[in-house]
Amino acid sequence: MIFMEGNPFKRFLARNVLLTHEVAEKLNVSRQRISILHKEGELVPIKSTANGSVYLLQDVLRFMEKKGMLPRYENPTPPKYACETSGTHENIAYANKHIGQLNSIERVSIFFEQIDAAVENYFLPLEKYRYGDLISLSIPHMVIRDSDGNEMWLPGCNCGYGGTGPHGSEKVLQLIGVPKALRENVFYHPVVKYVKNENGNWEVNVRKSEFDFRSISSIDDLEAAQANMYWHQGRLTLLQDKRYSRSKPQHVLEKYWAFIPHPIEYILFSEDEQAIDNGFFDPSNQYGHKHGAYRLIIRDYSGRQLWLDPYIAKNKSLVKQPELKDILEVCGFDIGKEKSDQKLSRWLELLLKKVEPSEPIVGRRHPF
Repeated sequence: MIFMEGNPFKRFLARNVLLTHEVAEKLNVSRQRISILHKEGELVPIKSTANGSVYLLQDVLRFMEKKGMLPRYENPTPPKYACETSGTHENIAYANKHIGQLNSIERVSIFFEQIDAAVENYFLPLEKYRYGDLISLSIPHMVIRDSDGNEMWLPGCNCGYGGTGPHGSEKVLQLIGVPKALRENVFYHPVVKYVKNENGNWEVNVRKSEFDFRSISSIDDLEAAQANMYWHQGRLTLLQDKRYSRSKPQHVLEKYWAFIPHPIEYILFSEDEQAIDNGFFDPSNQYGHKHGAYRLIIRDYSGRQLWLDPYIAKNKSLVKQPELKDILEVCGFDIGKEKSDQKLSRWLELLLKKVEPSEPIVGRRHPF
């Protein structure tokens, strides 16, 4: 798998070491606040210099867990104000009309990709667009939050390019009072966040998006690795799009790894029918009921889940099925330690005898 190639140490550093501005963006606070947390000993960097500090991702996640800051997806709450159309000009007009009804505005988050917003818990299930247990989502590109926790969602104002959407965001930021030099970031970055620091001044944090795939070549395997997002039984869910023959489960996992960065559990169903009976299927699949089944479910600490459908040979043990084995091991599941290999081997033997096991295979791990 591509994202497992290269120097392991460099991969570790890239994924597990954060600079001060990256920590501020992750916690959605000002860099000044990170400095205060450092001085108070609540968030200690592994190295500090006059130019900044370096933090371990694991330390940041533990801090977030301790403070209850890690996102959990249970009952999405509708925002107080939400523009119901996606037209940029309509969104600007909506902001003009309602922005004064918010209290002191403290944060603004803008996203190029809606999945970035959804991962940060900015989404609402749309019950009128339900497909079996799968429910489509309403997701904003721009979120404005005041000191009372009230939010305004604008789906027609985004960032990351020079088009109409970012220009709409720039106009709304001007309404809010963000300085021009900071507003211009909306044209150059796929994730832009503004936060007021303790002195009442605006700061901006920008970052790349793990879901911005504009640079992927049309002949790249990852380009064909498509996925669709829904709400499923209380979980934000991403489904491998099986309509594309080149959409392989390992490529979907690689492409959307940031959706489930801390896997804690997998569920493996013995047959399509078993997955369907448990509600893990897409009833809208154009190739029929059975082809909509997903036999491998990977769940993240956040509650998010990724549905994949790897090929599982009935007459081979797990060690002889590299696609399935690689997916589980890349997610951090120690197959040997959990003896899942032995369990799956017995499970496959039952399949050969046409005796279906009563329960799916389940594996678990600690995320941090």
